[in-house]
Amino acid sequence: MKMRKKRLIFWALCICISLILGYINDEYYKEKANLVVYAPEDMKEAFSVALKEAGLNSNYRIAITTEKEKADICVDYGKENNSYTKFAFSPFVVSYSSDENHIKDLKKDGVLIESEYYTSEKYYDIDFKKVVDEVIEEGKWENLGVDDKKLSTIKIFYPAESTIYWDDFYDFMLVTVNNGTYPESIEKLENAEEYVGRFLKSSFTEPVTDFEEQVVRTNGFPESSFYVFPEKLGFQVSSDTGNYTRFFYPTSTVNFNYYLKATTDLGKRVVNSIDDSDFYEKLNDKEYRSKSETSIDAGLFTKVHDSRDAYKVVEVVDLKETESE
Repeated sequence: MKMRKKRLIFWALCICISLILGYINDEYYKEKANLVVYAPEDMKEAFSVALKEAGLNSNYRIAITTEKEKADICVDYGKENNSYTKFAFSPFVVSYSSDENHIKDLKKDGVLIESEYYTSEKYYDIDFKKVVDEVIEEGKWENLGVDDKKLSTIKIFYPAESTIYWDDFYDFMLVTVNNGTYPESIEKLENAEEYVGRFLKSSFTEPVTDFEEQVVRTNGFPESSFYVFPEKLGFQVSSDTGNYTRFFYPTSTVNFNYYLKATTDLGKRVVNSIDDSDFYEKLNDKEYRSKSETSIDAGLFTKVHDSRDAYKVVEVVDLKETESE
């Protein structure tokens, strides 16, 4: 009788354990529906924490897509006057060789000037207009104070018009040629646009559609060239290609901005949960800046020299809206 009772208890326990394990197994392997996000792949973790905060992670998982029309949430660019919300940004920087060979020459000639934002530790901004003026004319390194017979002409690589960076890059160029401010009248804007046009047509400048591929072609970041792109892209290219580089922050720069919009009710629930989650912290881990996380920490293993958090950003003004007020 006692043996029978023990067997019954044993089998009851087995059944309970089996049911519990079955439940856990079902939950773990349960097929989840995709909540589709049109965004860079490295934003997936950030959207996943927002999904969890929205209480949807039991039934959904984040899936990154390259097809915008299928997305519940879209991350896009150049959407200043649209129904999108700006949520992250990255300033345009000038990327150069990490070697010290010509830094003193560039400082002596005033191409690199001491940053106004640092006193105890000196950082140097780049007067990029001086470089632009040179590539519009002769494009010679010696005219920038660099005394090196191995370096003859300058090359500047910049984002091609077909890239997502173009609109903000063009605004950066307008600010650069207008002496650090966005043109405040139609006349000044037209003059700046003509100036930028000369830069784009120069034989010493070249548009780039794939920066990783281009850096491989130039065997890293050479002393003969400048790369202009958003800071975030610079970190990514340097890491992915395994090449060291140095960031020069322009005396006045413009942000490359990331915009966000939910297109479905599920997408709206996730977007509405962003501020209550670790969304911006996860983005910051990938070198995205935001109002919540303005600083970045590239870590000990970065191949980028002289990245920093203090620099001058110029706000872009819509002249049409200003003049209609």
